[in-house]
Amino acid sequence: MKLRIPLIVLSLGIALFLSHYVGLVWNDSAKNVSYMLFMVALIFLFEKTKISEKKVNVFAGIGVVIVGLLFEIVTEPKDWSYLLGVLT
Repeated sequence: MKLRIPLIVLSLGIALFLSHYVGLVWNDSAKNVSYMLFMVALIFLFEKTKISEKKVNVFAGIGVVIVGLLFEIVTEPKDWSYLLGVLT
């Protein structure tokens, strides 16, 4: 399995995490812009360094996705509690 999709999920989580702290320092519009900039920069970095082309074990790919989701859970726990409330 190639790392492209797991790295995209990871970059979404990291970009959300970093943009949350930018939003604490500045306002919400800076948070929205920084989210897009962080996301594009991380994906560009992964593509330029050819990390996304590497083939890894499926469990390593799942681990990368879980780390990306953990970044999102830490940043916005209300979203996950709402999702769990809807599912149960």
